[in-house]
Amino acid sequence: MTRHLEPAKVKSFVDKTLPRLMEANEIPGATLAITEGCREIVVAGHGFADIEQSVEVDSRKHLFRIASISKLFVWTSVMQLAEQGQLELDADINEYLDFSIPDTFNKPITLWHLLTHTPGFEDTNIGGSARTVEALPTLGEALKAFVPLRVAPPEKYTAYSNYGAALAGYIVERVSGQRFYEYVEENIFGPAGMNHSTFRQPVPDHLIVDMVKGYSREQDGYREGGFEFMKRYPDGAALSTAVDMARFSRAHLMGMSDSVWPGPDTLETMHSHQFSNIPQTAGVALGFIEGLYSGYRTIGHGGDIDYFSSKLYLVPSKNISVFIAFNSDSTGAAKAVFMQRFMDEFFPGSGERWGLQSGERVDDPADEVEGSYVSTRRNHSTIEKLVWPLMTGITIDSIDDRRISVDVAGEEYIYRRHQDGIYVPDDASSTANEELGALIVTVDAASGGRNLYFSRLATFHFEETPSREGLTLHIVLLLGALSLLIIGSFYPVIRLIKSFGGTRAGIAKHEGYVSERLLMYLVPLGAIVAFAFVFGLPQVLTQELIYGASITQRMFFYLPVLLIAILTAILIALFFYARIRSNYPLVIFSATFGALGISILSWQLYIWNMIGSGGIPEI
Repeated sequence: MTRHLEPAKVKSFVDKTLPRLMEANEIPGATLAITEGCREIVVAGHGFADIEQSVEVDSRKHLFRIASISKLFVWTSVMQLAEQGQLELDADINEYLDFSIPDTFNKPITLWHLLTHTPGFEDTNIGGSARTVEALPTLGEALKAFVPLRVAPPEKYTAYSNYGAALAGYIVERVSGQRFYEYVEENIFGPAGMNHSTFRQPVPDHLIVDMVKGYSREQDGYREGGFEFMKRYPDGAALSTAVDMARFSRAHLMGMSDSVWPGPDTLETMHSHQFSNIPQTAGVALGFIEGLYSGYRTIGHGGDIDYFSSKLYLVPSKNISVFIAFNSDSTGAAKAVFMQRFMDEFFPGSGERWGLQSGERVDDPADEVEGSYVSTRRNHSTIEKLVWPLMTGITIDSIDDRRISVDVAGEEYIYRRHQDGIYVPDDASSTANEELGALIVTVDAASGGRNLYFSRLATFHFEETPSREGLTLHIVLLLGALSLLIIGSFYPVIRLIKSFGGTRAGIAKHEGYVSERLLMYLVPLGAIVAFAFVFGLPQVLTQELIYGASITQRMFFYLPVLLIAILTAILIALFFYARIRSNYPLVIFSATFGALGISILSWQLYIWNMIGSGGIPEI
């Protein structure tokens, strides 16, 4: 017997569950829509669209930024054009572009790879946004300005790619002859009846009056955010209402008779499983990301941007959709928790609580899982490289024979051993259940390194941190380098003070006087430059870099160039001084300590792409 949702019961559940999640996570406003088949079950708004004016959320008119859910419109556009014979999913994307993606690997990138997040691009965010609409380039200009490195062969693994989605949007522009936002308005928004949605920047006047305000939670309340203009806008610039997203969901689940909407076969292909890193984890369909809740397969997409967070879930086997959005970027696991509770309430399934997609035994399970791991979705070539392990790195420590402590970007979760290579949340109420799921660690047969997967994370996994990029190593080296510079500077500073004071202990003229004098100045100068860079870096490496780097910020990264120049001068002066006055060890020791400290720090800055402005994309 088919079980259908009863609107009154669903509304009661929403009215009870959603406010509690909002209160627990201090979320100001939310919009939600739940559909079944062609029926709108619940459309609800909770909290405030504008805190200052006490405007409550109206789900039928208020627009939320849906961030990366925007990508579903890209993928739907691609599939429309593929169905019409204008695009081939297996063709080299360079056939559709007016610039070239480098042939780093023998295998070309195809649209299928873009749809499944397997092109192998690094990730980068610097310069991807603009403060004003006047600063926006065209989509093509933005994509050509900085092409991310190809760091893995296509289809090796998933590594979520914003650039790949924007690239697909540009291909839609090139093939259709329309601006991407115009194509979507004509071929998706129009046919689906989504009259309150847009990709346009700035937001049209008739819609901007209904846009909710976004907030960040701070100690003394909420901080209202501004509007972020996106240069590669197809990957995340859309705004929509809960009602419009319900219409989009129904069109995907039930299809439409409109001639431009993808037909049943295309939709079935688009919704079908295409790729996963290992059988136990969620995978990807064509553009949609898979999940598992109460034993039911879901497909959908999440979206996070400053001041907004959202998620769309489709349950194809039940023809059900759940769309939820918040006007806050500090929502914890609220979206996933809501979905899990919804499925448990109305469609209790197998009781599988950890999102494991397969009961198969893990191939090449790791015996030892302790250590640090870094995401495959990360940057390799710019100054952002350091940000990814700091913000998304994972550290695992053993608690006892069966339990491990998993630190995910500062949040600790306790896992227990389930079977070889698989660990599950130790606390059944842990948010790790809904947000991350089970943890799987395997050994790479080729490299011998370990790979870490979470069963609910489909679009990237974690690999053992390369030895030269370990944060603990770099902290120790940094402290050592700065200590060496302090020690190396102590004697020269004392000598210089006495010299300027006119005492006899100053630097007297002798053979080697010039070299000694240089060393007395260069070592403290190197220490000053090093400390200025280290303590200035947190003021430069900020979220504001999404708008690009200023001249001052670019000049800041020439301090390491100056540091290397000082190191070179120290080594030359030390060479000549040691040849002439080798019986004066304090000068030699001071210069050696200083040179060693600068050398260590310079190596570290080289590893993190921080020498010169070459590590800052020109976007």
